[in-house]
Amino acid sequence: SDSIADGRLNFFAQNLLIDELGFTGKIGVSRLMSLDEGDLGGWAFSVEDFMIDIQASQLMAAGFSGQINVPQLNQNSLFNYNAIMGLNDTYAFRVGITEEVKMDLWAASLKINPNSSMNIELKNRKFIPSLMLNGELNLNAPASKKDTAARKLNIAKIPFEGMKIQTIEPYFS
Repeated sequence: SDSIADGRLNFFAQNLLIDELGFTGKIGVSRLMSLDEGDLGGWAFSVEDFMIDIQASQLMAAGFSGQINVPQLNQNSLFNYNAIMGLNDTYAFRVGITEEVKMDLWAASLKINPNSSMNIELKNRKFIPSLMLNGELNLNAPASKKDTAARKLNIAKIPFEGMKIQTIEPYFS
């Protein structure tokens, strides 16, 4: 069964040692938060794994990973991410856009190239995500009004670079 769906968390520990220098090891939790629970500046996100690394009772690293949904692209536009937590409320996010992403929109299709990126900043204790997209927008129309088949007339292919989508104004630029 899915642990997120049934509310169970999975805890783990690796390389644990308690000695005269203190505690050493990696501890974490899996299936911490589902997409329905997470809010990243208005974009749904999950936390699949959270881990901290402690050596000789000193925090060495902390991080988490999961998925982010960008509703402006598609209700199911999920991107995988990894985040490293630093001191003083700093975070470094790496979002995996490693292959072409294709999405069917109302009368168009969108192709996002792998050289696109996502940036997530922390401002006033709130996460502000933004996407920098490169790709192609294909405008399509049905071949005729009576055409119920999947045939479409390709009206235009519009390449774009540096299209920015974010959760604060300006939303698109």
